Amino acid sequence: MGKTSVLKQIPRHLPQNYVQVFFDLQGRTNTTLDRFLWWMASEISRTLKKECNLDLPKIDRSVFADPEAFINDFLPSLRALIGNKVLLLTFDEFDTLDRADIQDSLARSLISYLRRLMEIDGLNFIFSIGSSGNKLENMQASYTDFFKSALYRKVSFLTKDDCVSLITKPVEGTITYEPTAVEKISHYTSGHPYFTQLMCHELFSR
Repeated sequence: MGKTSVLKQIPRHLPQNYVQVFFDLQGRTNTTLDRFLWWMASEISRTLKKECNLDLPKIDRSVFADPEAFINDFLPSLRALIGNKVLLLTFDEFDTLDRADIQDSLARSLISYLRRLMEIDGLNFIFSIGSSGNKLENMQASYTDFFKSALYRKVSFLTKDDCVSLITKPVEGTITYEPTAVEKISHYTSGHPYFTQLMCHELFSR
């Protein structure tokens, strides 16, 4: 529906002291908490190197054999380097953690760990759910409880005006769509952001 695109656009709207770190959980949940935290630390370091030009040491995987190292060692050492910057940790496909086969190996322990991370100053979070067909109210009680104090924003079909803007604005000055073409694209895609974008992409390529 366009949730990933929304997450990817967030940096364009952030204050300068915010740094978004993007985590795609698709294919990343068949693991254990210590390995997941090592991956998180690696992604944070990689992003800070790229976005802030920081010279950060390579993340030693063995350090995260103790999951407490992420809170007790990694984050404090990072804070000394980034000063007042705020890390916005965005998790795409978060509902993949709702799978029954990974509850014991990762999901329950990660949810508990994230609760602790939320208490730390300088960290903010956005979670994207729904790609698996799950709605928040249909997920396990542990997840609905986890999100009970969160702000909730639904990403859904575009309004007619937004659909017209998506079709015409990106190519303004290069391609002009006739009104009938715009109407038909909107009709065939029903205002679905991804399919509208895909159809326009194919038309542009032609």
